[in-house]
Amino acid sequence: MVKNQSLNCHSGKQIPCEIDSVCIHGDNESSLSTAKSIRENLIENGLQLKPLNQMKKFI
Repeated sequence: MVKNQSLNCHSGKQIPCEIDSVCIHGDNESSLSTAKSIRENLIENGLQLKPLNQMKKFI
């Protein structure tokens, strides 16, 4: 999603859009490990992570 800059639909269609943030929600026992896994994957794929308040778009 982030790397391709598109949303993947259940039908297989991709909808192009600008994705510059990821919001993760969860309240079960695996929520923290899921969030850590997503973070690690983004970093391993060469994406730069920063807080929203450090992004020009949100200042």
